[in-house]
Amino acid sequence: MNRKMLILPATLLLVFEGCTGPEKTIGVELPSVDSAVSIPDANKPDSLVLTITKDGNTFLGGDPVALDAIKGRASANAGKKAYLRCDTHAPYRVVAGAVDELRLGGITELAFLTRPSNPAGSGNNASMGLGVVAAEHPDQGQRTIVVQVFKRFEGFGLKINQGDAVPLNLESRLNDIVRQRTNKDVFVRANGDVPFGDVAQVIEMGLSAGARVIVVVAKTEIGGSDGTPNQAIESVLLVPSAVVPKIAAPQLLRVSEGEEAGLLVRRVPPTYPPLARRAHVTGAVVFQVHINKEGNVEKLQLISGHPMLAQAATEAVKQWKYKPYLLGGEPVEVETIVTVTF
Repeated sequence: MNRKMLILPATLLLVFEGCTGPEKTIGVELPSVDSAVSIPDANKPDSLVLTITKDGNTFLGGDPVALDAIKGRASANAGKKAYLRCDTHAPYRVVAGAVDELRLGGITELAFLTRPSNPAGSGNNASMGLGVVAAEHPDQGQRTIVVQVFKRFEGFGLKINQGDAVPLNLESRLNDIVRQRTNKDVFVRANGDVPFGDVAQVIEMGLSAGARVIVVVAKTEIGGSDGTPNQAIESVLLVPSAVVPKIAAPQLLRVSEGEEAGLLVRRVPPTYPPLARRAHVTGAVVFQVHINKEGNVEKLQLISGHPMLAQAATEAVKQWKYKPYLLGGEPVEVETIVTVTF
């Protein structure tokens, strides 16, 4: 089966809920992206609007249409631009299939519609989103970054070139990888049951990290331990690179104990208090810790632990040193949990 992909830069054409026409009666919850741009033509009465609901049903305008019939309907409108209103909970396999059918029908310009992240500033009838264009497969370097998105019971999981990753620091990790490479292509693959909104989040983070994002929209094989594709991609959807507005970093980012432990570069072991040793006192001392942008422990608060062990644990943790936690390439202050065991 031919492989198709979708390349999106700092804007993933996602349009807001301001469309007029029969499609307005079909309820969808559009994803929200900060890098969406204005798409005024989406509101025209004769615009070709494909809607995908959360249960995977597809509509052209206000009329139901089977997925395998989209190609024929697209052929009658070849050369026009199509606008996709995809519910944030819509299965990715349906969205990818619809994109593929539109391309096969001769529609090469597409726009994914979204709701505004700031409704107050979007205007009453503004449509926003990210636009893409069908194109030949991109040139590929010897090493390729591949982000795999898969569904979990709560939220979504990630892998980067077969290694585990978490959504919280994906943008930061991609930023670190991309800035060290001349080839800035990032391939995003998603399992068919992943909600479209989760894929949109991953695309947004890739674009914000400065990558050229290539989203697979048809079955493909990307092999190699470093993620190098074993066959050429035959078609893609491209979006010109754009500048993503910087999002203000949170004043204090809460990070899991395990994730922050991976940034620990100096761990000073506690001195076992002689009195506690003689009394055979053991156990864990747990702190809530505030780490500044330089990776130093700025303050800590005791949550639990034996009083005979707490002071020694406090003196040790105060000397611990971490790598700065990066969010969007910028260091931020974090709050985490630290456990010291005696």
